[in-house]
Amino acid sequence: FLNCVLIVIAGVCVHASVNALNEYFDYKSGLDKETKRTPFSGGTGVLLNAEHELNNVWIYGITTGLITLLIGIYFSISIDWTILLFGLLGLVFNFFYNKLLTKSPYIVLVAPGISFSLLMINLSYYVLTNQFNVDLFLNSLIPFILVNNLLLICQIPDDVQDKAFGRKTFINVFGYQKTALCYLASSIIASVILILLYVNNINNNPWSLLVMIPLGLKIFIGFKLLKYKEYSEALTPLLAMTVVINIITPIIMAFTTL
Repeated sequence: FLNCVLIVIAGVCVHASVNALNEYFDYKSGLDKETKRTPFSGGTGVLLNAEHELNNVWIYGITTGLITLLIGIYFSISIDWTILLFGLLGLVFNFFYNKLLTKSPYIVLVAPGISFSLLMINLSYYVLTNQFNVDLFLNSLIPFILVNNLLLICQIPDDVQDKAFGRKTFINVFGYQKTALCYLASSIIASVILILLYVNNINNNPWSLLVMIPLGLKIFIGFKLLKYKEYSEALTPLLAMTVVINIITPIIMAFTTL
């Protein structure tokens, strides 16, 4: 029970840490003042009206990151030291995402999914069972793609501003059409993975195919994105749909793959 609680705390803290540090660095770089926000991209901009809280946001981001690190050290000592190695990889993505990882379109494309799917899901299972599970890893590829796609589509409205501040996100380097195609292709791949898991009896519960509903919606979003040449406010509902899909899909997977 204690390990379950610590896993939840670590998961919440690492989310809080990366969000707080992104707010901090976006403000410090001046990007906050230039970003055109949507409800799903561009950060909160809260520091623009609360500059006196800047140091507190930094402290909060570092503190929540350190809490995650301490929990990882505890698991490494009590279970297996290799947990710390993989956990540190996640923290590196956390602390250096804004300053360093955004310099490579390939790393910035997959880093979110590695941190918040592959590492989080599989390390949690290892902590609870003291073993890795290949079937679980294969299942975690689906939320891996979902998380990557969420960040990918949310970077579209920030294209011009990110490029002006030296970032090299996928859309900065390859343009809107290839970004939309990447979203569509990866959504199709996620659907293929789901079908293969069922056909090969890795997920032998027919209800697991319910996940095809949100994944099908992602494919629909991908085709809709391809109809545009660049970002417009008409795409905002597609960002909203992507957020909702990212929330409900892991829930459906959890209940239908038990």
